[in-house]
Amino acid sequence: MRRLFNYSPAASAALRAVVPVAAVVLIAAAVLIAAALLGGCGTNAGDGENSGEGSTSARETVLPGNTPDTAQDTARADQTAAVPETGDAPAYRFVEINMDWPFYPTAGELADASDFVYSGKLVDISFEVLNVSDSERMLCTVYMVAVERTYKGEETALRKIVKPGGIKGYAEEKQIEALKKGGLQWNVIPETANIGRLTPGAEYLFCTCERDAQYENIVTASQFVFDLNSENAIGVVEYLEKHS
Repeated sequence: MRRLFNYSPAASAALRAVVPVAAVVLIAAAVLIAAALLGGCGTNAGDGENSGEGSTSARETVLPGNTPDTAQDTARADQTAAVPETGDAPAYRFVEINMDWPFYPTAGELADASDFVYSGKLVDISFEVLNVSDSERMLCTVYMVAVERTYKGEETALRKIVKPGGIKGYAEEKQIEALKKGGLQWNVIPETANIGRLTPGAEYLFCTCERDAQYENIVTASQFVFDLNSENAIGVVEYLEKHS
């Protein structure tokens, strides 16, 4: 083969040593350039599906003020219920209290646990500070019932039933007055959990326990009152009529 250039033996040896080094340098440069180009695709925020970290960050980012805060929402709900008509900042709040109430799985057990069972019309709801234990006084709701029929216990025309705690959203000014009159902190109103709202003028079946000559206690928070036509009320009445 014909040579285009003629090299001396020393020059040929030097050339053979330089060529592999140059090749390595060129390969390394190519690798760096390719890495730079690929790295740029990974940080492209506009490519939502193809960008790994970029798309994940976008999904996880929550703008300030959009994160729900249960505690703050509850506080705002409490304050909304307590805003006076003047539009001033609320001066009191409701606090839900949980007490250790029993639960009766059958109508017979509920009837046996009650000292009094009767149907009647709810004629009034008032609030008083009363003893809920030997060492504790609390704001209580007092339901006044005009008795129509007694299924268990002595017959009385009018009964007063005591429920610990107040009622949020109902005659709150009267609850504050009762707290002040009773000498308790008036700007924190206790509210018993698991008790539904009763409607004055409506008729119910009541299950209560003896308290004193003036009042009765609810037998348990979630089972002391039922609509007259409910399955629970019918079951309690049928049990008492069968076992009377």
